Amino acid sequence: MASRLLIAAFVCSLTALPRGVARNTPDKLGGLLANPPFGLSRTGAAGSAAAEPLEFRAVLEENGNRIFSIYDTSTHQSNWVDLNDPVKEFSVKEYDAEHASVTVEYQGKLLKLALNRAAPVAAAPLPGSAVPPTNRMAQVTQKPVAPQQLQQIQEEIRRRRALRQPPVTPASNAAPPPPTA
Repeated sequence: MASRLLIAAFVCSLTALPRGVARNTPDKLGGLLANPPFGLSRTGAAGSAAAEPLEFRAVLEENGNRIFSIYDTSTHQSNWVDLNDPVKEFSVKEYDAEHASVTVEYQGKLLKLALNRAAPVAAAPLPGSAVPPTNRMAQVTQKPVAPQQLQQIQEEIRRRRALRQPPVTPASNAAPPPPTA
């Protein structure tokens, strides 16, 4: 019950803020709205680039035939089209392989679109694959063991194995005693 009263008091204090504070907030955020930190304008287009209605995303060449990926920024759809193949409102008229660009006829105008290249992204390292372990045994030079020392080691192993085994008692022909109740 006390927590409900505390929450109600907090909400009431927020609604009782002076109106001047609410009016000043857009002025303080105006700089962020005019120049967003992530480089996007309010319409969602790139802040530094001119808003083109189409983007040239990729070219695929197979058996001498080229097809082009053209992205329509207004519908957010990508289409693979052949050269001089009219699709919806555009047609790819020319491809310049040297400059990686296409000339597209869009709504009666010719647009020259450069290939949009993806920004390289550094891949995160896979877990557990930081540094390959070094083989320390390969770095140690081993000395050959003399035959006499090898024989001493074998005798010591036999002696220790004999100590671990229980003593062997001769088996008697007597029957085991009956269990007690």
